[in-house]
Amino acid sequence: MMQLSSSQTTLATLAAREHALCTYTASLRGTLEAKMQQLEEAGVFAAYDEIYTEYLVVYQATAEVAEKLEALKRLVFLSWYGLLEPSFISGIGAMSEAGIRTTYVWLDEYLRRPELDAELHWMLSFYASWEYLLPPFSEPQLPALAAFVAGVAPTVGHVPAHPWPWPAMDNRGQMGHYWQSIRYEPF
Repeated sequence: MMQLSSSQTTLATLAAREHALCTYTASLRGTLEAKMQQLEEAGVFAAYDEIYTEYLVVYQATAEVAEKLEALKRLVFLSWYGLLEPSFISGIGAMSEAGIRTTYVWLDEYLRRPELDAELHWMLSFYASWEYLLPPFSEPQLPALAAFVAGVAPTVGHVPAHPWPWPAMDNRGQMGHYWQSIRYEPF
C-alpha cells in the first residue's frame, strides 16, 4: 500500500509519510473491527512503528538543535496520541515501549534545560493535563517531567491561555494534523 522506506530520512519525508497514513486511515469505512483489519493488512500500524523508530534515529543522528527539537516534539506527540486515541482513529498501533521510554528520557533531559521552547511547553501543558497519559513515564525516574506534569492544571484538555499560530503546524506529520484539527481558541 505505502512506500515505507526512503534512502534519506528527513523530517519532511516522515511528515509526508504520516500525511499519507492519516489520509488512508481517515478514508476507511465500516465497523471498527473492519477498520482495524484494513489498517493491519495495509501495514499502517507497522508503518507508524517504523516512522516512530525513524524519528528516534533522526533525534540521535542530528546535531542541528531545531531538527532535534522537532523530532522530539513529534515523538512525544505520537507517544501521547497513540495512548489517547483508539488505533482505528489514529492509525497508530502498539509502539515499542523501549522507544517510548527513550523519548521520555530525552524529554526529561530537555526539560532540565532553562530554555524550554515555548511551543513544546504549550504542547506539553495540554498533554500533561490528561493525567493518565504522561505520569506513568514521569515518576520517579524522570524528575523534570514529573515536576512539569505536577505543575499543570489537572483539567483534562487544559490548554494554555494563548492560542498557537496554526499555520506553524503545516507539514509536521500527524502532530500538525491534530493541532490544526482541534483549532483550540481559548479566548
